Amino acid sequence: MEFIVWVETRLAGKKLEIHEVAKVEREATGIGLEELGLTLADAKTVLKQVQERIVQIQIEALSEAAKACRNCGRNQRMKDWPDSRRPPV
Repeated sequence: MEFIVWVETRLAGKKLEIHEVAKVEREATGIGLEELGLTLADAKTVLKQVQERIVQIQIEALSEAAKACRNCGRNQRMKDWPDSRRPPV
């Protein structure tokens, strides 16, 4: 069996994005009581991946919101380009 964990992002009830964050595989037969559910290690990994994705989405949203001028709503100019995004001279 394969279990997939997704993070679905919505804004005002509209679906913006669905992103797969974790995948857990388990045997489909011969399951004992001790093998039901997630192991502690699996649970920690899944939670870490969900947390990383949620934080990344929140940072992207905050970054996008910070671009707009509070007075007129237009995007503000950037004072400096990071080296990785600097346009060629």
